[in-house]
Amino acid sequence: MVHWTDEEYKETKLIKQGKKSFDPKFLDLANWINEKFDVKVLNIDFKIIKQNGLPRLSIIFENAEEEFIFRDDPFEFNQEKQKIVTQKYLETLKNKK
Repeated sequence: MVHWTDEEYKETKLIKQGKKSFDPKFLDLANWINEKFDVKVLNIDFKIIKQNGLPRLSIIFENAEEEFIFRDDPFEFNQEKQKIVTQKYLETLKNKK
């Protein structure tokens, strides 16, 4: 979950206010997630985590109920859904080349 002090939150707030545009490189993925899982993606962020060098794809939804569609319980993301979204993300990267 995104906290109000996170850069992803600040960026998403600007997108929601119409002051910033959704990153077009994630548009196909967002549309696919919206259709596949019947949710509303507000923003997608990709970064490499400084502490461990691992990639992180963050998907920010309209509300917490939509986020919980991707969880098995309040503290654990559904690994199968994570895999499905990751595969689709990698597929969209491959198709952009």
